[in-house]
Amino acid sequence: MNTGSRGFSLIEALVALAVLGVGLAGTGHYLGQVFRCGAEARAQTQALALAEAEIDRFRGLTRYGSFGTGQHAGTRSHHGTQRVYRIQWTLRPVPGRALSRLRVHIRWTEPDGPAEFHLSTLLSLQEPEQLAGRLR
Repeated sequence: MNTGSRGFSLIEALVALAVLGVGLAGTGHYLGQVFRCGAEARAQTQALALAEAEIDRFRGLTRYGSFGTGQHAGTRSHHGTQRVYRIQWTLRPVPGRALSRLRVHIRWTEPDGPAEFHLSTLLSLQEPEQLAGRLR
């Protein structure tokens, strides 16, 4: 028997392959989680952009008073790149103030279940010219 032989025995090679296999399996699992989290972050970013666009749409109206004095609500859908977003909004007057609260609620479905995002702001019911006169 030659005790000074070079190289690996079959057992050493199998142990090395087993260690390598466990390491690659763990890496693959974490890569899957990274990709899933990245997709969820993109969906949340798109939901935020949709909510901000809805708020900007109301801010861009020249006459908030055209809604009258009551509560108003609406719903629409937006087809994103990988998801369908349901956008709901409510516009409610703030009692005793010339303001309305706009709430935007975005819902969509992730692979592991439903997700949602809320954003709200206050909108003036007065024309900018009327506000400027009050500030003078």
